[in-house]
Amino acid sequence: MTVDGEVVGGSLQVYYLMNKPSGVLTANSDAAQKTVLDLIRPADKRPGLYPVGRLDKDTTGLLLLTNDGALGHALLAPKRMCQRPTW
Repeated sequence: MTVDGEVVGGSLQVYYLMNKPSGVLTANSDAAQKTVLDLIRPADKRPGLYPVGRLDKDTTGLLLLTNDGALGHALLAPKRMCQRPTW
């Protein structure tokens, strides 16, 4: 990767907020159906990118995608006891 023409190294952590459309799976990959990662432009994809959490296929809503494993674990860890809304 380059910044202002200078090569920089290291791993770049990315954070994307997506308004997940209906009909798309919240998954890393699927052989038969489109996933949220299929909606990311190839130039914006990074190694280890994954959705944090899950929305049903027909559900729309805000979804976080990242390659920051520490953040993803902190948000998803059962011991955090994040309660789901009961709409």
